[in-house]
Formats: sequence, C-alpha cells, structure tokens
Amino acid sequence: MNYNEKNKDELINELQQLQQKYTSVIASYEAEIAERRRVGEDLEKSRLLLQSIIEGTTDAIYVKDLNGMYLLFNHAAELFTGKKTGEVLGKDDTFLFPAEEAAAIINGDQQVMRDGKVATYEEFITTPDAKLSTFLSTKGPVLDTKGNPVGLFGIARDISDRNQAEEKLRTSEAKFRAVAELSPMAIYASSGSDQKATYVNEAFYKTFGFSTEDVPTVGDWWIKAFPDEKYRQQVIDQWIHNIEQAGKNNSDVEALECVCTCKDGSVKIIAWVGKTFGDEFWAFGYDLTERKQAEEELIKSKILLSDTERIGKVGGWEFNIDTLDMTWTDEVYSIHEVELNSDQNVEKGINFYTPESRPVIEKAVQRAIEVGEPFDVELEIITAKGNRRNVHAIGKADLDNRRVYGFFQDITERKQAEEEIRKLNETLEHKVTKRTAQLEESNKELEAFTYSVSHDLRAPLRHISGYVDLLNERFKDSLPVKGVHYLDTIADSSRQMGRLIDDLLQFSRTGRQEMHWGDIDMNILVKDVLGKMKQEISGRTIKWVIAPLPHVNGDYNLLQLVWINLLNNAVKFTGLKEKARIEIGFKAEINEYVFFVRDNGAGFDMKYADKLFGVFQRLHSSEEFEGTGIGLANVHRIILKHGGRTWAEAELDKGAAFYFSLPNLEVGRQTLTSKE
Repeated sequence: MNYNEKNKDELINELQQLQQKYTSVIASYEAEIAERRRVGEDLEKSRLLLQSIIEGTTDAIYVKDLNGMYLLFNHAAELFTGKKTGEVLGKDDTFLFPAEEAAAIINGDQQVMRDGKVATYEEFITTPDAKLSTFLSTKGPVLDTKGNPVGLFGIARDISDRNQAEEKLRTSEAKFRAVAELSPMAIYASSGSDQKATYVNEAFYKTFGFSTEDVPTVGDWWIKAFPDEKYRQQVIDQWIHNIEQAGKNNSDVEALECVCTCKDGSVKIIAWVGKTFGDEFWAFGYDLTERKQAEEELIKSKILLSDTERIGKVGGWEFNIDTLDMTWTDEVYSIHEVELNSDQNVEKGINFYTPESRPVIEKAVQRAIEVGEPFDVELEIITAKGNRRNVHAIGKADLDNRRVYGFFQDITERKQAEEEIRKLNETLEHKVTKRTAQLEESNKELEAFTYSVSHDLRAPLRHISGYVDLLNERFKDSLPVKGVHYLDTIADSSRQMGRLIDDLLQFSRTGRQEMHWGDIDMNILVKDVLGKMKQEISGRTIKWVIAPLPHVNGDYNLLQLVWINLLNNAVKFTGLKEKARIEIGFKAEINEYVFFVRDNGAGFDMKYADKLFGVFQRLHSSEEFEGTGIGLANVHRIILKHGGRTWAEAELDKGAAFYFSLPNLEVGRQTLTSKE
C-alpha cells in the first residue's frame, strides 16, 4: 500500500471514530434534554398544583419582600381586602388598610422577622363591607438556600364567625345559668348510674332548704322529701308511670302534684315535670302552695266581688249565641229590680229598654251575634218595678266559645250629676261671655287712652325740641360747656321720647287695625323688608343665610312689621360682632309653620325670656343698644292676631333665635273663610 492509500484509510478510520463520538454526544444531549423536559413538566405540574392550592383555599395567602412589598397575593386575599392582585403587587400594607391597622400589621411582620420563626396570633382588619373582623394570622420568614431571610409569608383566616359563635355559646350558657338561677321553679339535675346530683338552683334551695350536700343523690332526695314511706312509694310509682308514658309518646313527663317536706319540716305542694338530656335527668318543680291557698281565698273574693258590684252598681252578664239563654250576676238582677236567679234570655233583657233605646241595643246585640262586633252604649231601661234608669252596657263577642259577655252598670246618679254640671256650665259660659265683653271694652278704652296720650305728648315734646334748637342757635357760643352738654342731653332725650311715642302709636294702631287677609309669599315679603333696611346694614359685614320660605295667609302690612322688628333686632344686636351672621328659616309642623330669625349677637339670659314680648321690656341698657322696648310687643300682638305663637331662645354673648308660628296654608284658608 502506497503512502497516499495509507493516509486515506487512516482518515476514514478517524472519521468513523469521530462520527461515533458525535453520535454518542448527540444521544447524551438528547437524553439530557428529555430529562430536563420531564423535570420541567413535573415542576410545572407542581407549580400548577401549588397555584391551585393557593388560589383555591379560603385562607388569604401572601408573600412580601424584606421591604414589606407584596410579591404574592391569592384570590382569598382579594376577597378579604377588596383589592385585585394586580393592584396590590409592589405595594405595602398602607395601600390596603387604614393607617392604624396597617401600622399594627407592619409591626407584627417586623417582630416575626426579628424572631426568625413562625408565629400565630390574631389581627384585626377592616373588610370591604366596613366590618372590623378578627383574623388568625400565621407568619414566618422566607429563607434562601443559605438560610438567609429574603421575605415573609403569611396565611390569614377570618375567625370572626367562630369567635361570634363561641361568644354566642358563652352568652347562651350565661343566659341559661341566669334563667336557671332566676327561675322561680326549683331545678334539680342528676346523672350517672347512681343518679348523683349535678346541679341544684337557688330556687330549689329557697323552696326546700336542701342543697347538693344535703341530697347528693336522687334516692336521698326522695327519702327526705317524702319521709312517709307509703306516700313516697305512691309518688315514685306515679313518677315512673309518667316517665314511661312520656317515653312511649315521645313527650315531656306529665306534671305530678305532690306534697313535699322541706328541710325545716314544713310542707309544700309542688308540681314536678322532668326532662332527659343524654344521661342527665332534670326535674323542675313549681311551688303551687300559694296558688292552692289562693284557691281557698277565691270564695272570699267572690263575696268581696258581690259587695263591690253592689256598691259600684255594676254587674256582669253573658248569653249563649245559639240558645240566647242569659246569665246575670246578682247586681244585674238588682239593677233590673228582678227576682234573684230568675230565668233570663236575650229577648227578656232587651224588653227592659225604653222604646227609644230598644232599637239601639237590638242592633248592637245582632251585630255581636252575626260578626262578633263589640258594643259600648249608654241607654235607658224601665225596671220590673217601673222605675226609669240610665245604664251603661258594654258587650264583647267570643265567637270561638259561642258567647257574648260584658258588664252592666247603673249610671243614673252619674247622669243626674252630669245634667247638673251642664246647667252650671251654661251659667258659667254666660258669665264668661259677659266678662269677655267687659274685657274687650276695657282693652278698647286702654288703646284709645294710649293713642290719645301719645298724641297729646307730641305738643310739649315739639316745644322742648324747638326751644332747645333756639338756645343752640342763638346762645350756644355764650353757654358754658356744661350748658351745651345739658342741651345735648335734653335734645337726645326728646328724640328718644319721640321714638317712644311713635312706637306707642304703632302699638296702639296694631291693636285696632282691621285684618286684611290674603295669600302671602314670605320670600317676597322678606326681600322687600331687607330692601328697606339698606341704610341700617350699609357698612356692615353680615352673612345672610336665607332658606326658601312658604306661602301663608295673613295681613301683608302687619307681617311686614313683624319681619322689620325681628330683622332690625338681629342687625342691632350683632352690631358688636366683626363677622355677623343672621339666618332666616322655617320648620313645617303638623298644623303650622314655625319661622325663625337666628343671629350670633349679644343674646340674653334665658331666665328673663318671659319679659321679652312685654311693652317697655328691655334686657339691655340704652347705652349698649338703643331702643324703646315696644318692637317685640308689637310682634307678639300681630302674631297673636294671626292665631300664632311667639317665643325666643338665647345664650348670653352667643346669639339669639326668635320664633313665631302661623297656621299653614290650609288652616289659613279655613280662617279666612270664617272671617268673611
């Protein structure tokens, strides 16, 4: 073989070896890839399983980084917080909860990270429905492969319902204990084959004087409660029979009445019932001693009732709806002046009524029989002896038992007394009418006097003012300072007197002025008054709060005067306030509108409130606030003429509110009609 041929064979051999190595490597790579694919599929299955568990659980599961930012937030956590995972990831607890709750959660997280171990404790979190719920939280650090903390995981479960259930159980047990201890029934519980006492309530001890120490078992109890052996056996036999019957009928043990002996030797009549709860048997005893004694007293009570009927002239009756047979008590016989215990029926009873009253009672009885309608009537009867009497008959139907029953009373003396009172009232009404006329005449004379005096005062007042002006005009320069001061004082006083006379005249005219009724829009009226007050409020800083007001019926000019007085008062008494506030509004009551003017001014002491609406009544000096003390008296008189009321509320230095009421629109129309 030559050299070239030898090289060729070697090359082929080498190529074959290389091909084998390549094939081996490829196979190895393919095997590794397949293994990795299998591992990846297993990991994906594990991831999906874990995700299903995380998302499917009703517990909130989350993971935070070391800065408290959320890295994982499952579906249950979304439900508990009302936030979606996409909103929460990358944010901390301040995004989810109120500041105080978030701070508490963050502190808890930090404590867990410091301790480096899993911890379980309760947290209080506000859920989306604004309900503060209790969560049982389990938290722990998330560690890397080297054991270093890289975050925190948490699992939270809402245990509010469980806590509430536990609380309800505790409450239920407490209620049972309270009911058992407060129950008037004697309760004795026992359990086990030896029927050992497990519970005895306070009423048991009070009833018999025994306790669990005295009667540790049911057997001991029977012996002490029934010392007579023969009687005890009878009670036991009857008790066993009742228990057996209850078992057969699946019902409670029938009550057993027996005479029990107490620790002190006294005896009591007790009604016993029993109930089995698992292996426990509970016996409940009700003391009938007093009831039995009461039954003995019943006969005495019947005698007392009979005497009471006789004194009160009232008795009872009933009749059978089907037979119409009637039963009367003794006093009913007496009222009718009929022989005691004679047979009676509905027809006989109705025949005692006078011809005028008979149709009324017949209809009442018929309605009672047919539809069970009760009746309550005052009529007249003629007794068996021919005497006329007034009676009060009340009847009520008991259709289930086919009867009508009620009471029957002789009210003749009461009717006679009422007639005498009626006559006295007529006399009194005449006297009141006469006195009212006298008062009206006196009021007219007083108003005329006030009007006359007010006019007569003007002439001398004009003279005073005129001569003061002349003195100031001709001799002011020659007068000393005190003289000028005196003249100024006289001038001021005369002006004040003039205002007082004007107010008195207005007050007098208000009393005599004829009412001109009409429909009034209070919004327009108040706006008109405020327009006239521009000069008084110019230069003032006043915040006006005016609510929409209703229509009323009244006299426009008189009601305008009411608003002028009240608003002038509010402006005047807020004069010392840098920022005055005056509010106008109303409240709709059942039959009236209540209007008010409220300010933040000087106010007044409420102990003087009853003086406000009187003539010349002032709660502030003229040096503090000018005025005559007649404005509010005018308001009171005008509102009174409209059928309304006036009052005020205030607090010293904190403002006042003045109220007046007027009949609402419907009532006003009725008033207008009556006036016309």
